[in-house]
Amino acid sequence: MLSLSYTSTELGGQDMNTQKATSRHIVVTIGIMLYGMIITGVYGNIASTVFSAVAADTTNSITIGQLSSVSLPRNLVLFFMTPLAAKFLQKNAKAAMLGGAVLMTVPFFFQAYFNNAWPFYITGMILGVGGAVATWAALPLMINRWWAVSVGTLIGLLVALQQIGKAIFTPIVAKIIEDYGWRVSYQVLGIGGLIIGLLITVFMIQNNPEQYKLLPVGSAVDSSNSGAATVKRKVSGLDAKQILRTPSFYLCFAMAFLATLVMCFQSHEVYYSMSIGFTVVQGAAIISAGGIANYFTNMISGFIVDKKGIRAARWFGGILAIISIVLFFVVAKSPSYPLLLLAGIFFGGSFSIASVIPVQAREMFGTRDYDKANAYVSMGQALGGALGVMGYGLLYDFSQSYHVSLILCAIFVVAMLVCGELAEILAKPLKVQFTDAEV
Repeated sequence: MLSLSYTSTELGGQDMNTQKATSRHIVVTIGIMLYGMIITGVYGNIASTVFSAVAADTTNSITIGQLSSVSLPRNLVLFFMTPLAAKFLQKNAKAAMLGGAVLMTVPFFFQAYFNNAWPFYITGMILGVGGAVATWAALPLMINRWWAVSVGTLIGLLVALQQIGKAIFTPIVAKIIEDYGWRVSYQVLGIGGLIIGLLITVFMIQNNPEQYKLLPVGSAVDSSNSGAATVKRKVSGLDAKQILRTPSFYLCFAMAFLATLVMCFQSHEVYYSMSIGFTVVQGAAIISAGGIANYFTNMISGFIVDKKGIRAARWFGGILAIISIVLFFVVAKSPSYPLLLLAGIFFGGSFSIASVIPVQAREMFGTRDYDKANAYVSMGQALGGALGVMGYGLLYDFSQSYHVSLILCAIFVVAMLVCGELAEILAKPLKVQFTDAEV
């Protein structure tokens, strides 16, 4: 049954009501948020906490550089799979997300039994297939399907909860490693994540509101003809072919790529902390602190997007990143745990830029082919993930320092902001090409 607000407005000569949030909208939205918090937030980021323990295990001849290189096959698979994942999600989002949850969790269980580097590469590729659905493509798409208003705020909340998931579970995993070893931590992650992922997806996730004769919250509903509202969603924007022909797309792609390169340094925060004299638990704590900070900065960023625009939110995240990098340099020269903690807080807070990227794609290219537009832009994130974690690890193996990596991070932040500005400037004339369609 449609739930409508009954203050009608005139739109295009027709009486329009707007879709209110129903219990179905709320349950699905909570499911999306929990999926992002657990499957994406934890399983997309937890490996770095275990890397240092695996590398320190004398029964294995695995360096931090080798473990970091696992990100290359994982993210290359993710890069090529993301457009295909968008097609799966268009056909059956619930089934695709179920598969993504399985592929994002089960490999962790098997990694508990590995004694050299090469099996990590194989399971990394499996994680890449799952991540194409679970990490990049599904969640912004699902919010766009179920909500037509407050999208920036909701994506900000989603990314914030991903960081909260990371903040909650990172110290737990670090403690399990400290008390029982890294192999037990992998077993717990594999079994626990599978159960949670299945429960969330099966009982809370639904494909789209139209299957329940609903529309995205805030959508206009035509009720002028027979008193029964139609359930045709109106979308506007560029189609996929038009998007790929615009310079703004490639600049948005580059922005996503560079932002992810910066964020990949978080996978090395634990090992960076250990390299300057702190413990694995202390290193994990700064990631948790950053996750908590990111909860608030993503909420702020989402509010900024909806009230002040994408540009302000983009600069908000960029400035936080620059401050954190400066603090990391200071701590490397004069180790101080309070300063390290502060650096982790600012760095985690800068991840609010992740909530800007899918909203920027929506703003630039419209909702007509948003599923594909977001998937294409997400390929930049996948490519950044493929090169970032591995690159920082190899640089550390070569130099035994994170000095060069931090310099590169600063350069990437500046380049990201430039690409974002240019993309937005060049996208302004595109709105005249927007066409409407019903789905």
